[in-house]
Amino acid sequence: METYYFDVDDGSSLVRDVVGTAWADIAAAQHEAIALLPELAKDMMLGLAGLEMSAVIRDAHGHALFRVRLSLQAEVLVTDADLGQHPIDSSAPMSRVELLDSLTR
Repeated sequence: METYYFDVDDGSSLVRDVVGTAWADIAAAQHEAIALLPELAKDMMLGLAGLEMSAVIRDAHGHALFRVRLSLQAEVLVTDADLGQHPIDSSAPMSRVELLDSLTR
């Protein structure tokens, strides 16, 4: 088991991992870094139009070994006013077919 350090940059601040986590190998650490960013982004994306973030994996000697980047952009394409009398109920999940059907009514 090797200890790897995950430094996360959310575009406004850099959080350096000073504790580290033991992983079987670099591939396992890379897999975790790839899974980590979308999870962090879920909490940060609320109310934002976009988000850029990255994570760098370092080894015990401080050498950067791997970087994963995530870029999310959110755009409002249709408003309730555009839909006229057929607003989308955002509290009810819809399939793509149901969404398209609601827009064409």
